Amino acid sequence: MASLPALVSLEEFAARLGGIAAADEERAQAALDDASALIRSEAGTEDWVDDEGALETVPDVVVAVCVAVAGRAFRNPDGLRSEQIGTYSVTYGDATTAVYLTAAERRIVRRAAGMMSLGSIELESGYAPNIVTVPVDIGGDPIPWVTIGDETL
Repeated sequence: MASLPALVSLEEFAARLGGIAAADEERAQAALDDASALIRSEAGTEDWVDDEGALETVPDVVVAVCVAVAGRAFRNPDGLRSEQIGTYSVTYGDATTAVYLTAAERRIVRRAAGMMSLGSIELESGYAPNIVTVPVDIGGDPIPWVTIGDETL
């Protein structure tokens, strides 16, 4: 299967970053491809590609997320988490720091793809209460009585 086109063009990415050196274009394109693949994996069946494999109109919020995700990977390819100058120190993140979606970005992508983030399921318990009424000897309305299984509450 051929790979899908990036959700943002290299030219648009460069414009949003303030330019990309010619020597960095291949790395920038790789970051865009990775970010696009990650976004598509979160979007379910939505890939923003037509039947011929051409890119359809991508929602502006998805473009913004793609630029943010690819920008993080492009600006910080080594996954550097912290750095100190005096008595030099450096800290690298784990392997997942290169390309990732934040929780907010996941919600944005799902919403743009028309995926519901809220749902419901019906649960059935083996301990469903059985409500019976008990007559009152001195008159009046019957009293509701709850039992669960063989136990009376």
